Amino acid sequence: MNPRKRPGNLAEKIKRTLENHSFEGVDENWSRMRQDLDSKIRSNDLRTGEITGMWFQRHRSLIFQIAASIVIILVVSLFFIQYRSGNHIEDRFVTDDNAGDIILQDSTRVWLNRYSTLDYPKKFPRKQRLVILSGEGYFKVKSYSTTPFIVVTNTSKIEVLGTEFNVMAFKSDNFERISVARGVVSVKAFSDQTDSAVTLYEGEHCIINKEDYTVSKFSNPSPNDYAWKTKRLVFSNTPVLRVAETLEELYDCTILFGNDRCDSLSLTATYNNLDLDQLISAIGLTLDLKIERKNDTLIVIE
Repeated sequence: MNPRKRPGNLAEKIKRTLENHSFEGVDENWSRMRQDLDSKIRSNDLRTGEITGMWFQRHRSLIFQIAASIVIILVVSLFFIQYRSGNHIEDRFVTDDNAGDIILQDSTRVWLNRYSTLDYPKKFPRKQRLVILSGEGYFKVKSYSTTPFIVVTNTSKIEVLGTEFNVMAFKSDNFERISVARGVVSVKAFSDQTDSAVTLYEGEHCIINKEDYTVSKFSNPSPNDYAWKTKRLVFSNTPVLRVAETLEELYDCTILFGNDRCDSLSLTATYNNLDLDQLISAIGLTLDLKIERKNDTLIVIE
């Protein structure tokens, strides 16, 4: 797993929107069209009105594609500009290779995982408390019955009054995950589908597919959903392959298996406040495995 990159600004969001819309062949089609029109104009085969009509009919789909892309750019730009200006979002809290936490003006406390960003106002307006998250954050929201707390990501809008929940919304992932530790959370994906909104209760989580913005709800949370914050890992008869996935996610490392022996192994153990070297040493002793660390990001299990 590659380390997640620090999120960018609005220009990068617009750039990604453009990259999702293919303009392949536009230059070639434009050049061919110009040559064709120039040839017919020189031969007096077409009058100006005929040229315009033929050009529009032949390249109608290209025109609509460009127009649609311009609309998308404007919508994305106006959306984030509106959120920022309307909610006085002017401060930014950023983490690099270490997690960190911050207490907001309303006494809400936010823990940010590595490579994450939180945009927030110095002072919340009366109607709502809105922040923008990129990356992963755990929120312990101060309860105000008349003022909802809203977290906006690139994919969703999460609204609560007072609760504790975790949002994993890294831009490099193809999904977004929201887990509720306490209270009730409303989650709405940025989609026109009416079924894209769900309500999550304590112990539940949902996953948003970034490809089609579908929201799937689950009631069997992983005990390690908050491990990046609590520094506590719990495995209960967990397959070693799943253990490896958890470690890769938490420590930004790559785990390779030297043989098939690990396919049938499982792990039952609890670890508290261990760094990666201590953890792989403990797992190796428990499962009688030889674990060799090659460099900062590669672990080989044999």
